[in-house]
Amino acid sequence: MSAMNNNNPFNNIFLLIVAGLLFSSCEKFIDYDVPEHTPKLVVISGFQPGEPWSIYVSHSLSSFDNEDFSPIQNAEVVLKLADGIYSQNMIYSPILERYISTGTAEAGKEYRIEVSAPGYPSVFAENKIPGPATLISLDTLEGFHNGDFSTDFELKFTNPAGEDNFFLIQLFSVETFDWKEQFENIVPIQSDDPNMDNVSDDEYGEDFLLLRDQNFDGKEYTFRFYTPNYSIYFGKGTQYKAKVFSCSEEFYRYQKTARQYQLTYDNPFSQPVQIFSNIENGIGIFGGFVVSEIEL
Repeated sequence: MSAMNNNNPFNNIFLLIVAGLLFSSCEKFIDYDVPEHTPKLVVISGFQPGEPWSIYVSHSLSSFDNEDFSPIQNAEVVLKLADGIYSQNMIYSPILERYISTGTAEAGKEYRIEVSAPGYPSVFAENKIPGPATLISLDTLEGFHNGDFSTDFELKFTNPAGEDNFFLIQLFSVETFDWKEQFENIVPIQSDDPNMDNVSDDEYGEDFLLLRDQNFDGKEYTFRFYTPNYSIYFGKGTQYKAKVFSCSEEFYRYQKTARQYQLTYDNPFSQPVQIFSNIENGIGIFGGFVVSEIEL
């Protein structure tokens, strides 16, 4: 049995970025006439193989609205295979504040979500789960970065050939207790890899790193990353687990711009960041991913 620590940003990023999407029209501005805001539906769903469907539906707010955002409970949410063979209406759960289904997604299939609600333009999106990365090995070695010693990791893997592949990489420390329950704690990491899609140069590390395969499509690749010196407190006997999220391009772009938004939203001197959306006529993300894991 395992339990994910709540510090895992992959669990929290949807909640954090909901607010960012709702206020995505907000910009640094000078005195001018602000156009009237037309509310749009906000739809957020990241789906993976074998997991029940979960769709969050809300609405956009203008940058000057004082009301709190809240889920829309009377929407019609229809999940389909893009070829139209399969279709089902999803049910709203007041406890989860999501539209849910007992069905699960399958890798390689193209899915379509259609959402409508009174007072809003109807929206839709299509996406699929890409093929997984094949993880070969995870090793550690001593490193030296930013004037201090660090723990370096080498993650060796292969990826599907003949297509663009997009990866999100995380590292966890794993604690196992006498009653066999495991707890995973996120370990901040950083990398000098030339293929990394760099979002920040934070010396304390990031909760996840982004990587594209444009220079190693279909080949075995070794991705090297490290923990900043302060996170070595986990100790030499610590067990580690690396997770590689193989993402659709849309889900990858959403995660990248969401992180950029988090880094700059309260900086008055930064350029505004528009969070990527693939929801037609609305705002949000409908994106697939699959997770591969390897322990050290």
